[in-house]
Amino acid sequence: MAPEQWIEKIANGLSDVFALGVIIFEVMTLGSHPYGGKTREWWPHPIEGASKKWLRPETWEKWAKAGNPIAPATFLANGVEEIARRCMAPDPADRPPLDLIQAELLTALAALDTEAGSQASFQASHADNHPIDSEWPYRDMQLERLRRSVSDLSTAP
Repeated sequence: MAPEQWIEKIANGLSDVFALGVIIFEVMTLGSHPYGGKTREWWPHPIEGASKKWLRPETWEKWAKAGNPIAPATFLANGVEEIARRCMAPDPADRPPLDLIQAELLTALAALDTEAGSQASFQASHADNHPIDSEWPYRDMQLERLRRSVSDLSTAP
């Protein structure tokens, strides 16, 4: 959770940017959380012998109030560490907008692998320009079946 959620109990799109930064960090460090521990040691269930302190809200509140210090990390891609750190800025106003994050991640990917960067750029562009409901007729059909089933259940005697 973003620090503002722990401290002020509010969330908005900038809280989502913080969460994206955590996800980027965890992916690029093969599962380390920004506080420094391995996420799999405590989530979704603590492993035997692992500290359970990260399951307590007060631990997260303390981390947030301390400015959510981020553990040192070594990333494989140019600039990705900085992108993740900016996303996790303690002050929501210091977090980058999603379109800038996307552009920077695509640039970093292209620097590593031109073909992967090209494919990812195409996918991002396609997703931006094609609404999901017009591109997924099978999904829409299944959702409609589910809605009818739920409706039938709610009107059953």
